[in-house]
Amino acid sequence: MILIYEKAVPEGERADLAKVNAQLESLAALRLAQIDLRDEPYCLSRIAWQIAIFSNAMVHRFVALAEGVAISWNASNSLSAVLNARAAMETFAFYYDFGKRLSQLVPSNDFEAINQLITKCLFGTMDQELLKEFPEFKLRSIMNSIDAVDEDVLPGFRGHYETLSEFCHPNSFGHRGLFSARDRATGITTFEMRQNFIIPLKAAFGLAGLFERSHRSIDSDLRALAQAHHAAHPSPLNFGGLDDG
Repeated sequence: MILIYEKAVPEGERADLAKVNAQLESLAALRLAQIDLRDEPYCLSRIAWQIAIFSNAMVHRFVALAEGVAISWNASNSLSAVLNARAAMETFAFYYDFGKRLSQLVPSNDFEAINQLITKCLFGTMDQELLKEFPEFKLRSIMNSIDAVDEDVLPGFRGHYETLSEFCHPNSFGHRGLFSARDRATGITTFEMRQNFIIPLKAAFGLAGLFERSHRSIDSDLRALAQAHHAAHPSPLNFGGLDDG
């Protein structure tokens, strides 16, 4: 695990450092190295197995992005930290939005709707060439998920995301703002990476605890789903001919 070095964080921010590092380590510990289709609850339901594959991959993705923030931050590369943090926010938002919709469907045992939901999450794309052949896999804008988080759990989430976006793009903040400072007295502009830009660190590491909460909720739902799906449509131990996609 790559974590944030205390010395790389402004003194006023260090009180929360141990907490956010611990939250990321706790989330990272939930990553699975493999998922065996023969194990319960996966052998009870193909849909539950697919949800587990998606969920575990998303945990791996978020942790990797958070580590990217840490590596960049520790190396005083604020731009790289911003890019990774923005992607981490998108990853959490997409995952949270999936979990929210799953929790609404599981109690009613709407297996067809759940199957459609996880299929789109596993194979969804914005690639226009692929969508010509598979239009049903078109993903909706990530901003829908960003807004869901903003409205449900973290007011201001979209504002933070849009701030990071300004630095991600080659807008004023993304070039002049990150790389230059002008001395008004002398008129000299000095170029160097902006330091102590704490927003990307908070945006990524601060979400680890919420990501773990979503993960545990999704895991609970998939286990309940597996039992209900198997009771309604008994499934063999293996499904044969499954394609990894």
